[in-house]
Amino acid sequence: MIKNLEEYHELTKDLVNLPIYLKSWYLKSVCTEGDFKALVYNNEFGSSYLLPIYIKSKFGLKYAPMPNLCKWLGPVPLNTILPNSKHPITKKIKFLEQNFYYNSHYNLPKEFSGVDQIKCHSYQIDLRQQIEDIYGNINSGYRNNKLPKAENLILKISKDHKIICDLQFMSYGYSNFSPPFSKEFLLAHVKSIIYNNSGMVLSLHDRFGKPYAAAFLIWDTDKAYFHLAGMDPNYKKSSASIRIIWECIQYSKEILRKNIFDFEGSMIPRLERVRKNFGASKVYYSKVKYFNNDFIGKAIKFKNRFKSP
Repeated sequence: MIKNLEEYHELTKDLVNLPIYLKSWYLKSVCTEGDFKALVYNNEFGSSYLLPIYIKSKFGLKYAPMPNLCKWLGPVPLNTILPNSKHPITKKIKFLEQNFYYNSHYNLPKEFSGVDQIKCHSYQIDLRQQIEDIYGNINSGYRNNKLPKAENLILKISKDHKIICDLQFMSYGYSNFSPPFSKEFLLAHVKSIIYNNSGMVLSLHDRFGKPYAAAFLIWDTDKAYFHLAGMDPNYKKSSASIRIIWECIQYSKEILRKNIFDFEGSMIPRLERVRKNFGASKVYYSKVKYFNNDFIGKAIKFKNRFKSP
């Protein structure tokens, strides 16, 4: 059993192709209210894996949710062989839920045999196409109306963590939705990504410097991710929220030179529609749910019947 992020870092620091969400410094920025552990296990071919687990406690019961602002976790393949964990953490927790990063659901530890695996999806754009082809795949209503409507706004590319956090929280206020984290948590998270040279803020302003919309783009070796976005609700009709996506796509291809632009979700219909209008393709991943208590399992399943996808 890996007992903390320091041990996890030593085992994963040389994994060049590790998704950003599974990097030790990223996990440190989001696992702030519980304990971090990692299960060590070997598959049938003798390859060793780590399964990061974020453990919290409520009413005396231990459970393992997804950390806020961490879209994916899942198994991490190692370059070395380690013995299996002697005391699997799955025996101690009552409930675990993780979004497994693309294709990693094939490498489940034996403790997870028979768990619920739910098919989920995100949206991606293949940036190996010509930029003209990517633009041509955008919905004609966006190309002919929304993007031109916002063309007079000025684009700024910076490491201004404050502007993305301010606009993100303004968006929450407009939608009358309480954010699941504090502004301090968000600021620290964004600062950590910028410090590790894995993120950039793109924002749109009028000629007086007033920000209309912003996005926080993050990346790893192969992909760029549309991680955060926010806008001033007073300028909702400006189409700035549409143009900022196009600016992120262009930046990902032409400056970062990534192969894939990932929207980091979403399965919410109104957001899905925007992804599709940008010509993005649906890509699947697995949500894994493990219950070590029949009553809790039934209660959570009942509650989820009334939640949005």
